[in-house]
Amino acid sequence: MEMNNDSEEIDGFNSPGEYRRFCAYIEKQVASGDALERTADPNYGKGMIVGGRWFEDPSTKEIWRLVPPDFPFRGLWEKVDPASVGRRLGK
Repeated sequence: MEMNNDSEEIDGFNSPGEYRRFCAYIEKQVASGDALERTADPNYGKGMIVGGRWFEDPSTKEIWRLVPPDFPFRGLWEKVDPASVGRRLGK
């Protein structure tokens, strides 16, 4: 299974359990090689929300960002805009 086949942006997790299940899913993708964790650009803040973990889909080279919930913010999973990244992506 490739990461991009199932990836849709998530604008807020419905519960802490949903976030934990999504994290487990992403960890399995990394373990199987279907996703690669990348170093996040600490200055990237699409929508003015900074932080999170970055993952690359090796088949498409798309980068996705996972930001954990921090009440009242419910977290997100979004595609990183490469034009907004201030430095080269790396491991």
